Amino acid sequence: MCAMNEVSKIANSVLLLPIKIVNDRSCFEKGFQDEWSNKVANAVSDLTVLIRNCTFLEEEWAKNSQELLPLLILCGEHSVSSEWNSQKTVNNVKDLLQLLLSKLHFQTIQDIFALEGVACFALQQLKPKLGKNQIKQFPAAVNCFIWVITNTMLPAVIDESIDFAVPVSLVLFDDWEPEYQKKGLECLQHILNLNPKSLLQRGWIAVIFSALKKNVGYSDKLSLYKCLDICLKAQNSNPDDPQQWNQDDQYDSLASDVLNSMIIQDSSAVVSCNLKILTILFHSMKIKMAKFLPSIISLLDNYVTVGVSSDVHVLATEITEQMIEYCWVCLDPQFTNQLTWILFKLAQEKLIDEATKMKIVKLQEMLKSLSTPSTC
Repeated sequence: MCAMNEVSKIANSVLLLPIKIVNDRSCFEKGFQDEWSNKVANAVSDLTVLIRNCTFLEEEWAKNSQELLPLLILCGEHSVSSEWNSQKTVNNVKDLLQLLLSKLHFQTIQDIFALEGVACFALQQLKPKLGKNQIKQFPAAVNCFIWVITNTMLPAVIDESIDFAVPVSLVLFDDWEPEYQKKGLECLQHILNLNPKSLLQRGWIAVIFSALKKNVGYSDKLSLYKCLDICLKAQNSNPDDPQQWNQDDQYDSLASDVLNSMIIQDSSAVVSCNLKILTILFHSMKIKMAKFLPSIISLLDNYVTVGVSSDVHVLATEITEQMIEYCWVCLDPQFTNQLTWILFKLAQEKLIDEATKMKIVKLQEMLKSLSTPSTC
């Protein structure tokens, strides 16, 4: 056995101290990165020796796991290169973590956070540093928070801390700095994917949806709309519940936002992103997207005519397929003629791959079969 309290003491001594804040931004003094990296490097060297000489038994780990929490938090603080460390520091800490995992006979950090109480205890240790007015003072704690959340893969484990994890993630997403917004959305997306049913039961889905919807102009729109889609699906899990929102109205609003944003073609990347969002909405709304067919067809025709990129052409083909699959009963002769023309222009593109060309031929045949007028 090694002295667990010594490991804890050393790790605690190099957890990042409060940082000065200037204009609501963490402010690091000149030379701080090198100075702190050297201090952490010395601590990691000592910790490596201690852990290498440790013999971890399962019952010993369970009994002393909380004493190793500072070590886990240290690993989280240096999980990525930041203003308080160097890439060399990150690599050294990763090696230290790998040594710990091998001693515990685990494969990944996810195995540790799957153990009862570990992720919850780690987050509790971070909690005093993650208030709305503390996140800029403790940016390393923010990184560690994200590291713990995104490496916690069991719904039951994340549920233990959901009432703390969601508010912190929302605070990050609501920050003015894009870096913090990205971190907040990353956590929210992971939590939503992990257990939306639990979030619904605890009342968090409505809160998350409202916060995300206020930021539809966020740069990573694809991730944002994926989260919004999860929220809507979750709250419609029990259609008989009178407390649930009107999903149709919410989805209509999302579809309108996307289509309005597609009018301005900033770049092929933006167009591609918006088309990917449309595919998400088609899969969720299905025939309910029929009300937007005139706008969608007009936009597709414009994109294909302009020839934005091969990626956009492939996505345009996919959306045409979705229109035929989900809204075929509403495709009157005018719509089928327009889609036939779009597919014809797509077929002329030299950069489209063979699989997409075959799909285009199949869709052309399907449109030919839709010759009877619609009743929609």
